[in-house]
Amino acid sequence: MNFWKTLWPSNSPAHIIGKEQILVLREKILQTLFLSTFALSTLVYGLLINPAIKNNDTTVMVLLTGTLIILLVLTLARKMTYTVRSISFIAILFVLGNASLILLGNSGSGFLLLITSVTVTTILLGPFAGAGSAILSLIAMLLISYGIENGQFTLAPQLANPNTGLGWAQSGSIFVLVVGAIGSSVSIVVVGLQRALKQTLASSKDLEEQRDTLFRAVEERTADLERRIVQIRTATEIIRSFSSILHTEELFQYVVDLIRDQLDLYYVGFFLVDPTHQYAILKAGTGDAGQVMMSTRHRLPIGGVSMIGWSIANRKPRIALDVEEEGIHFKNPQLPETRSELALPIISRNEALGALTIQSMVENAFDEDDITILQGIADSLGVALENARLFDQSQKDLAEISSLNRQYIQQSWFNETAVSRDLAFTYENPGAHVAGPAGQKLQLPIWLRGQMIGQIEIEKDTEEFSGDEIELVESISSQTAVALESARLLQESQRKATQEEKFIELTSRFSQAFNIDDILKIAVKELGQLPSISEVSVQLANQDQVSRQLQQTPQNNGNREHTA
Repeated sequence: MNFWKTLWPSNSPAHIIGKEQILVLREKILQTLFLSTFALSTLVYGLLINPAIKNNDTTVMVLLTGTLIILLVLTLARKMTYTVRSISFIAILFVLGNASLILLGNSGSGFLLLITSVTVTTILLGPFAGAGSAILSLIAMLLISYGIENGQFTLAPQLANPNTGLGWAQSGSIFVLVVGAIGSSVSIVVVGLQRALKQTLASSKDLEEQRDTLFRAVEERTADLERRIVQIRTATEIIRSFSSILHTEELFQYVVDLIRDQLDLYYVGFFLVDPTHQYAILKAGTGDAGQVMMSTRHRLPIGGVSMIGWSIANRKPRIALDVEEEGIHFKNPQLPETRSELALPIISRNEALGALTIQSMVENAFDEDDITILQGIADSLGVALENARLFDQSQKDLAEISSLNRQYIQQSWFNETAVSRDLAFTYENPGAHVAGPAGQKLQLPIWLRGQMIGQIEIEKDTEEFSGDEIELVESISSQTAVALESARLLQESQRKATQEEKFIELTSRFSQAFNIDDILKIAVKELGQLPSISEVSVQLANQDQVSRQLQQTPQNNGNREHTA
């Protein structure tokens, strides 16, 4: 079944596929002619072979059989080149036409076959080949007519005619007219068809080129959109990481690794301005090159000949599409394959904190959209740096406040125990057994805001303290600490209130005194009533004492002497 499909005109042979459209069309026409001619020749062969055999006409038998075999071979041999097959088909028509003229004269079908030969030649091989075929057919007709007139060719007896020359002249004229009309018409059609096919092919090529251009544009736009999506996704992921990563060193390395991996870059580095604002120091870098540079504390001068230094100094991004042509560029021996570089300043509160260097092995790897998106990442990194700085400062402030609070609590309870030295209480349960050597003892400190202000000690019989008992004691300890602090604060506030009342009373008494002696007596008396004071004396300094005191402590305006 597949073999018969290959004989169908619409199935072009392999050596024709991909050729010009006119050749493909001619191949289809040629195969159609072969199939139809073979079918017609088979019918004619069946009608004429028996009379030829009866008349013992060897010439007719050979001609019919040979023609049928050649047609069969040419019909089946589609792998044969188009030129050979087309010339063979035209030759068959030409030979049959001339044979018919020789055997039957101008009264047979020879003229029709030759006209068909010229027409088929014009269709299959073009107008010039058709004109050549017409000339060759006309020459053959003249030679055959000359041979018949001179007795070199003998016609069938029933076709013998003394006026053969005139008949041949008329037949030749008719042949020329018919061939001229048909050949010119077919030539016009073939040439027009060739031109139309060429125009169609040119239009098809233009459309294909436009389609390819559009397809490439769509691919480039799609790739660009995908790259933008990856950039935005990377920026979002980086910004999200700011809330989860508080340690700046870890944050820097995470950011540069993420940018390089997500955007498929050669190298990404993060520089931070040093405290002197003279250098940009590499704090994080990708790959082995980054590790080597960080181990050597790689740094670049701010405002120098590097893109990082220029970007920090001017607080603007700088792009180098080809680093070989960039005047301001640091050729790093650790990064020899860099072809494009982008330097982005990291700014917070109008201050350049550092910069990002983003490098690629491809020229023209960055554009304005890249600057916009990547600068957004750099700006977010600036915000993260500021937040990290504020976080560190708040942690330091909190630690300082906690330390001061612990000192305050420690000093307050030290003062409290200094006033009331015996602040320890013991309770013995009369219903419990006295703990022997095997008894259990539990000691738990009393913590108040990270400062130990006391201790609870519990003894029990031989049984061990259970987890619930320990938890209960710890709860009581916590509540005891809170209650003790509340009581201390209440006593402290009461003491301050008493002191305030004393101060107001003392001020009132001072206002009622009218001489220095009374004022000094009032002061000595009030100071002597303070707790733990055994003796008080007050005296005014003379001029020499004032001078000596001023020389020793210039910040004081006078001298006070206390004795106790």
